[in-house]
Amino acid sequence: MNMHWKTLPRDAASAIVTASARQPWTVLLLSLVLTLAAGWYTVNHVAIDTDTGNMLDPELPHMKASNALDAAFPHLPGDVVVYTESSHAGEAEDAADALSARLAERRDIARALSQPGGGEFFARNGLLYLDTDALWDLSERLASAEPLLGALANDASLGGLLDALGLGLAGELDDSQRSQLAGMFDKLSVALESHAQGQGEAVHWRDELFAGIGEAGPHRAFVLIDPAHSGDSFRPTEDAIDQLHTELEDLRTQFPTVKFFITGSEAMDGEELVTVADDATLTTSLSFVAVALVLVWGLNAAGLVVAVLVTLACGLAWTSAFAVACVGSLNLISVCFAVLFIGMGVDFGIQYAMRYREELAQHPRRSEALTAAARGAGGARVLAAVGAAICFFAFVPTSYLGLAQLGVIAGFSMGVALIANLTVLPALLSLLPAPRALIKREPRAGHGALARFVARARTPIMVFALLAGAGGAALLPRVEFDLNPLNLKDPHSPSVEAWRRLATSADSSPYTADVLAASLDDAVKRAAHLGTLKEVDKAITLADYLPTEQDEKLEIIDGMRAASGALLAPSSAATPDINAEAAAVERLIKRIDAAGPRLGDGALRASATRLSQGLQKLRAADGWPTRSLPAVRSLLLGDLPQAIARLRKLLDAGPVTMKDIPADLTQRYVAADGRARVEIYPRENLNDNAAMRRFARAVTAIEPQATGAPVELVAGSHAVIQACVEASVLALVLTVIMHVFVLSGVIDALLVAAPLVLAMLLTVITSVLCDVPLNFAKIIALPLLIGLNNAYGAYLVIRRGHADDIHQLLDTSTPRAVLFSGLTAVASFGTLAASKHPGMAGMGVLIALSLGYALLCALVVLPALMAVIESRRPAAS
Repeated sequence: MNMHWKTLPRDAASAIVTASARQPWTVLLLSLVLTLAAGWYTVNHVAIDTDTGNMLDPELPHMKASNALDAAFPHLPGDVVVYTESSHAGEAEDAADALSARLAERRDIARALSQPGGGEFFARNGLLYLDTDALWDLSERLASAEPLLGALANDASLGGLLDALGLGLAGELDDSQRSQLAGMFDKLSVALESHAQGQGEAVHWRDELFAGIGEAGPHRAFVLIDPAHSGDSFRPTEDAIDQLHTELEDLRTQFPTVKFFITGSEAMDGEELVTVADDATLTTSLSFVAVALVLVWGLNAAGLVVAVLVTLACGLAWTSAFAVACVGSLNLISVCFAVLFIGMGVDFGIQYAMRYREELAQHPRRSEALTAAARGAGGARVLAAVGAAICFFAFVPTSYLGLAQLGVIAGFSMGVALIANLTVLPALLSLLPAPRALIKREPRAGHGALARFVARARTPIMVFALLAGAGGAALLPRVEFDLNPLNLKDPHSPSVEAWRRLATSADSSPYTADVLAASLDDAVKRAAHLGTLKEVDKAITLADYLPTEQDEKLEIIDGMRAASGALLAPSSAATPDINAEAAAVERLIKRIDAAGPRLGDGALRASATRLSQGLQKLRAADGWPTRSLPAVRSLLLGDLPQAIARLRKLLDAGPVTMKDIPADLTQRYVAADGRARVEIYPRENLNDNAAMRRFARAVTAIEPQATGAPVELVAGSHAVIQACVEASVLALVLTVIMHVFVLSGVIDALLVAAPLVLAMLLTVITSVLCDVPLNFAKIIALPLLIGLNNAYGAYLVIRRGHADDIHQLLDTSTPRAVLFSGLTAVASFGTLAASKHPGMAGMGVLIALSLGYALLCALVVLPALMAVIESRRPAAS
């Protein structure tokens, strides 16, 4: 009576199988209806969240800090970052200005946007952000060029440009003026030579006018965007980002030499979402095919293979519907539930099918064989399902929501797999004829060979196991963790490549930390303290956008304005006159020739001679001047009109107060309730994990409530590691406790656990010796191993209780069933390696490897351990 509860799982499984086999059509019809309904629901409600930040418990301290910052700045632009890049100063800024102007009218693209260091405000007040030494240098440079600039201000046509350069040769020149003039001549020569080669490289005059000015970039400009959302669609920002791409394609024709890059969390997540969705479909299909091939090999009967696969498909559909209904949006971890279910769900089918074919030898009638198989393997399957479910549900209390979510789905799926294999599978088998080949008992040469090997080599096997276990335990502290989620994404994705480019520069690093201060004054004090850290390049608040030493700088600008009166006078663009331009070419050639002796033998003479030769070649070309001059006009003038207009605007600067700072910039640093944000830039390239840890630890040592990507990733990695350790220990302890009560005591429970622990340690050894660091995806291999493989040891230990010795155990169908169950799991997870998504691919490889270790330990180490224990027991009298 005391043992009745131990037979309850077996009796219940047997009763369900018998009932299903008696009413197969009813079972299959209900299963079909449920499967179709589940499939429809899944297709119409599935969603995927690729944000790794949402995979952590929001109650963690760093997550609370992040949420507080989000609440204070709900529409902080930066989810999408567009930056322009050019080899010439000014082009990138012009392109960013053009984009900002367009997006300001496109609420369907940007809910909010900001242009750090750019826009109308900085175009007018940019000189105030130079230090006084740089401003004096610019003043002297413009004073040297004032005669030329004055002439160009009155006539910025091609003729005016050439005449101004020619007049520059007529006067006395100091060294600075000679250098400037030589540089201008060289730029015109390069443009003429490129035109002669059919390339058409325009002159960038702003390089000359603003050389030495530290404008934003210096050759990059940014537009930060809070993208518009399109409701509750699968990708809510997809339409906005698609429209943004369209705008950029149009701007590329306007700025052909400027490169446009799109990155940011929304851009990367959007690209990743497509990859993950495609990979989920691909790997699920490949997994199904791989499992089918292993089943064909293992079961060697078409009917059994079809029955197991149909059962698997039904269970997968039911589990998918539950997953979508229960968790809503799947994450990068839980999206792999389908592969996990296939690997685990097919195990129950194989165990029953193998036992069924074994029972057919003694029970020719299918109904009797089905019931006998249920009585023989039913209890073990129920135990395996309960044990796996306990392991998976042990993930739920952890702070790693990605793992917890997978635990809920996987735990439920074990019940689904068990029910499907107790109902759908026997119903199908009752309708399918048993092939004659299955009725005969199989040859056991393979099993005998395994038994002989284990008997002979049990001591070396145990020595190896002990050494491997000790080595794995010793190497455990050396396991590396790659905390950068960027390494989980496709490295060839345009948005990922753009992000990595930014991270190489301290001025543009997207890996910034943030501190939320009570007020702007408080933020300024905190920024000053943070700025002293060697790991910090700069700590910025809104106060940093208030220019310093304004009185002195405005006095310098007033002097520049006074010396550039002609430049500031309004001018109108004249209609190009071919004949006047041709005459200007002739005059410049003659002036260069006339000035030759005065120019000496230095750089100026060489540059002037080069330009004269280029102009003479242009004059000698076919189509002079009607066709050739218009073709080079835009190249020689380049951005001269825009450069002069920009200089006029810069010289119109006035005093700047806090009220003058643009609203979009103010809203980035001061919240509506008066709290202020400190933005902290790292000194090192945080693509390196060690540098990221140093930066995050240094910042949080002073500001424990700091947030931002580096802080969240470092703190998140600790939370993930702790969660996986907790889940692994809890799962192992709970399954051992369960096995102590269900099996024949502590020894049997420890026998089930031993191969799992050894497999985990072998995985650790591989990770360290092969330099394969764990990450947010791979680390789940360790707790998953317990849930996926605790059944293997349980099957063998339970079957050992019905065998006389280890040789008889290995001569049953159970080891073969374990082998093929393990191979299907390895094949199922191994298909993840075909993913284009590096995170999923790496996770699949490591889990497949750990499953292979678990299978080896279950089939070799566990029998050897059983043989050792058996040899030490006193012989029965």
